Amino acid sequence: MKRVIESYCDELNTYCNDKNADTKIKIDDAISKIDFVVNDDFLHFNISNIFNVKLAICLAMIIFTIILL
Repeated sequence: MKRVIESYCDELNTYCNDKNADTKIKIDDAISKIDFVVNDDFLHFNISNIFNVKLAICLAMIIFTIILL
């Protein structure tokens, strides 16, 4: 399960770096307190390091794009 999440995060991070390089969207501080809990291994991803902040912003941008469509 951990490897699946890590590979998904890597793909999502690559997608963000490739597709949204020119897009600048301001995200509120609400993202800073997100906890991502996986029940299988009790993994906790706290949005405290740069990678997880980038992941949260990327997810918000993708959701925002889907809403606009």
